[in-house]
Amino acid sequence: MKLFNILFLLLFGAVMAGQQRPFLPGYYAEPYATALGGYYIIYASPDGDPRYYKDAEPLAWVSLNFASWRAKPIKGVTFDEYNNPGVIKGEDGKYYFFHTNKNETLTYVKKGDKPLGPFGESVKVGNGLLKPFKDPNSGKVYLSGQSFKLYELENDKSSTNYLKKIVKTVTLKNVQGKAEKGSVLYYNNGFYYLFYTRLKEDDSFPQIEYIYSKSLFGNFTLPKNYQLDTRKPEKRYVFLDSKPALMNVKGQHFLFFQGNHYSDYKKEHTFGHVHAAELKFAKDGSISSLEEVKDIVNNLPVSGKLKNIAVSKPVVQMPYEKKHIPVYVNDGNFITGWSPLFDKEKGNILTISFTANHFINRYEPYFEYPEYKYRCRITYSRNYKKWWPYADFSKTPTPGYKIIEKVKKKTAKYVRIEVFEEGDLPIILLELKAFGEVR
Repeated sequence: MKLFNILFLLLFGAVMAGQQRPFLPGYYAEPYATALGGYYIIYASPDGDPRYYKDAEPLAWVSLNFASWRAKPIKGVTFDEYNNPGVIKGEDGKYYFFHTNKNETLTYVKKGDKPLGPFGESVKVGNGLLKPFKDPNSGKVYLSGQSFKLYELENDKSSTNYLKKIVKTVTLKNVQGKAEKGSVLYYNNGFYYLFYTRLKEDDSFPQIEYIYSKSLFGNFTLPKNYQLDTRKPEKRYVFLDSKPALMNVKGQHFLFFQGNHYSDYKKEHTFGHVHAAELKFAKDGSISSLEEVKDIVNNLPVSGKLKNIAVSKPVVQMPYEKKHIPVYVNDGNFITGWSPLFDKEKGNILTISFTANHFINRYEPYFEYPEYKYRCRITYSRNYKKWWPYADFSKTPTPGYKIIEKVKKKTAKYVRIEVFEEGDLPIILLELKAFGEVR
């Protein structure tokens, strides 16, 4: 107990505020954000080491309030099909999952009864990396891509080709050049916006740009601030090679994009993260500000009584190993993490002190790959002497996203997680959260 307290005091000062905080844990590309079936949903292509996806299910991230997100499996979609995703609810009440197959530049569509499937067989729609857009004024569905053209789909719901066939191509007015990495449409307050990605002349990093118009087909205006610097304010990551996504949440507007650190950009094997920024529009339709989302609970259009009690609290691992000080496991950052040390069947134990007893609603361990299966055990204590079980996954390997779903309300001063070796792949715990009531 004495050694434990000394280590806590030594390590507490080393806990740092995070760098950039990805919106979602894990590695993802090409996010698509939407509201369907009473939920906010983010679909995103898996972008990590493919070895972690073996025998796993593709995931989408789902929320009721935009603050608390859970990963849910998508049925009827394989990892090879889960690229450049986009989902639209048709006038027939069905859900249409647009996607690109791995290593292809063709767009397909699948139909299902629910936002997460199960989806049926794929039907080829067109060439290119295309994203769906449902015009709120006409109700018609279009696709946008790398050229500044819109592709109108068959919008007669009585047709067998409904939302499966391009029937008309429209070239946008007053637009020049090409969106090398694709484009997405967005509508707000009487204006249509086309966001796209373009490489800079020096190829230093891709750049998000936008144009806007009062008509879907133009004439489009190129504003003075047409280039959106998603590196602000700390400029530690760059926007990577995919299209952004946008969502309206109770009158606030959010842009989701794939990003990574400057130091990783242009490496042969670099994995992306989903970041988010809040957009604000001026009266003339232009974008007046773009700010990165850091505090998802306090700065977003939701209200709640829960707070992550564990963030930046004293933390230590047993057995103690100087090279593996686990200060990054509760820094509020999904990029940094803790790598456990393993000794045969013994797990590596990490303990966080809340410094006082708190009523904890749930614990959330976020592993590097939510799709991968892990073995761990979570216990809690009020006095560091007696420990009670919270969740035990030590015997049965369980996907990371299912471990997060465990909910049990208890009072605690300490939380402990023991992680066991599983398979021959490295294991990283990105974050251990403990949500408690704010009094």
